[in-house]
Amino acid sequence: MFKFWSTESPKSTNTSGVNVFDPKESSTFKKTTGAAWKISYSNGSNASGDVGTDTVNIGNLGIENQSIELPKELSAQFVASEGDGLLGLAFGRHACGRI
Repeated sequence: MFKFWSTESPKSTNTSGVNVFDPKESSTFKKTTGAAWKISYSNGSNASGDVGTDTVNIGNLGIENQSIELPKELSAQFVASEGDGLLGLAFGRHACGRI
C-alpha cells in the first residue's frame, strides 16, 4: 500500500517543496468506490482518506493496479513532517484494511 500526499490532502498540509500526487493528472488512476482507510500509530499520529488504484513506478519497476491511499485527514505530526508521503509494503493479509 502506498500513501501519497495528494491534492485531496487537507489544505493545512504544508506541501511546499514536496511532490504532490494529483489523481486528475493520471490517465491510469481509478478511485475505488466506497473504499476508505484509516490508520493510527502508537505516537498518536493518524490519517484517513480515500482509496484508488494506479500504476506506480519505482525506478524501473512498474506496478499496475496498485492500491494507493489518498489522505483527506492528517494529524499534526504528518502535517509538520517532511517528505512526499509514506511507502509501506505488506502482503494483503497484513495490510491496513486488507487493501
